[in-house]
Amino acid sequence: MLLSLLIPGLGHMTLGYLLTGSLLTALFVLSANGLFLSLVLLGDPPLARLLLWTSAPLVGTLWVASLAHCWRLSFGTNHARLSERRRSLLRRALICVLRQETEGAHRLLRRAIRYDRDRNDVALYFHLGICELRLAQQLDETGGRGGNAQRRAARRSFNRCLTRDPEKRWRRDIQRACAKHKVKAPKTAPE
Repeated sequence: MLLSLLIPGLGHMTLGYLLTGSLLTALFVLSANGLFLSLVLLGDPPLARLLLWTSAPLVGTLWVASLAHCWRLSFGTNHARLSERRRSLLRRALICVLRQETEGAHRLLRRAIRYDRDRNDVALYFHLGICELRLAQQLDETGGRGGNAQRRAARRSFNRCLTRDPEKRWRRDIQRACAKHKVKAPKTAPE
């Protein structure tokens, strides 16, 4: 969060939200550049005034919004409540899997991932990948479109699982699932 005091977006990048942090930093740099140009363009007062009136509020708004969002991500989150909600959704999703309700399990797992603020619950990504493989299989059996897209989504989920799992505990299960469904195993799953 202290990094967001220097430049908005740096705190987000440190917390692992690279895209959000990059976007905030780029917008801040562009608006700060507009503010700087408004001070330099004294020869063209209408343009300088326009840049000043648009850039100054944008710089302040980005700074405050970045600090508030970074605080919410790091300190303003009730991690115990989010963890309990995530576990509850995972349990419900696994029950759906056992009942062969793959679409319902897929929806529940996507919701559970939104509650994973720390991005460390690798089981969610593994089970999501399995659901996506099953959805691809169902699409293939019914002749529907989108089976390849589901397989690509499964590989992305498995990749996320493996990148968040330093001990690679899920590697063997992922390789088995990929072999069963005839899908190329993710690159981050070394032999």
